[in-house]
Amino acid sequence: MTAENQDFTMWAGDYKALRFLVTGIAAPADVLAADFKMSRCDENAAYSIAKTLAGAGIAVTQAVGGVYVTVTLLPTDTETALGVQYVGYYKHELEVTDAAGHPDTVATGHATVRSALT
Repeated sequence: MTAENQDFTMWAGDYKALRFLVTGIAAPADVLAADFKMSRCDENAAYSIAKTLAGAGIAVTQAVGGVYVTVTLLPTDTETALGVQYVGYYKHELEVTDAAGHPDTVATGHATVRSALT
């Protein structure tokens, strides 16, 4: 079942760890893949952030009743070294593939990235 309205706000250039409880999966080893996508939904819709279990940015740990999938947003995901900030409104989605190879969208929501003083 998809957990909807998993909304959050953060400041550009900050570190943020998003933790989602995924039920129906018994152990971290039962997660074959996890993909997180966060895309702008305003006039600058070309910018997006992607994290994967295979690449970097997602960790899976044991939880009571399932597993936690933690997505790590780094400061460089929302602000460049030159101070360009990717502020705006985003939509996000987390998809997990279980040991049987079945993909499931487990979380969706909106995010707001606010401008930080630099």
